[in-house]
Amino acid sequence: MTGIFALSSAALFGVGDFMGGLAARRATPLRVTALAQLVSIVVLVPLVLVVPAAVVTRSDVAWGAVGGVFGMLGILGLYTALGRGPMGVIAPITAVLGAVVPVIVGLIAGERPEALAMVGVLLGLVAIGWVSVGSGPSGPIDRYALLPALMAGIGFGLFFVCLAQTDEAAGMWPLAAARAVSIPVAVALAARTGSVLPVRPARPLAGGAGAVDMLANGFYVAAAQRGLLSIVAVLSALYPIGTVLLARIVLGERLSRGQIAAVVVAVTAVALIGVT
Repeated sequence: MTGIFALSSAALFGVGDFMGGLAARRATPLRVTALAQLVSIVVLVPLVLVVPAAVVTRSDVAWGAVGGVFGMLGILGLYTALGRGPMGVIAPITAVLGAVVPVIVGLIAGERPEALAMVGVLLGLVAIGWVSVGSGPSGPIDRYALLPALMAGIGFGLFFVCLAQTDEAAGMWPLAAARAVSIPVAVALAARTGSVLPVRPARPLAGGAGAVDMLANGFYVAAAQRGLLSIVAVLSALYPIGTVLLARIVLGERLSRGQIAAVVVAVTAVALIGVT
């Protein structure tokens, strides 16, 4: 079940990020982030009620709260970057750091995946990096898109690490703690721009992104609480494949040969990790 949860998380993250990126091309990224955070409550409440929590400790709440700060910064950076640069390049860049940070932390902490799974982890990282550095028809990425993308990757990586420290018995309460911190911060920052809400054309996309992202987080928490951090993080970090494909289908962004090859490598990685 761990692999299924992690892959479901990846698929939903890919769709949610694409929606958020589109919204950020029509409105201020900070306002898009604020609305997405607010709408996520609609999904969070049912998750908290449906998923049983046997014991919720202060540690679970604290890790969730800290993760909420990193996660919000990650989303803001991602939406900003997706709104400024090619999605087929931006999404994988964030995934590289989002996967590397938890893997390094997990290995330092003493996690030792099986050999076959470790090969899958390495292939997953190669696939994500391959998509990022491969040249494509969209051209080079400028620093105004690159810097937010790097911030997003680091933020997501630390968010994954924090949530992985929570116990399965806590259910979805760590996510509730995360949103209890991230929503006020996002709203306060957006309010400084003159309004919390983005322009009307961007609101459905921003709201949808928030709902889908929260559902993805729910699957990630379920996976992280049941499996090795190094495995779950890389499986979840394959989400750029969905974003790249949606960018190709909806926006007409073309995949380079290198990006197509990276998708094949990623699928192989998923198969290797999934057999553990």
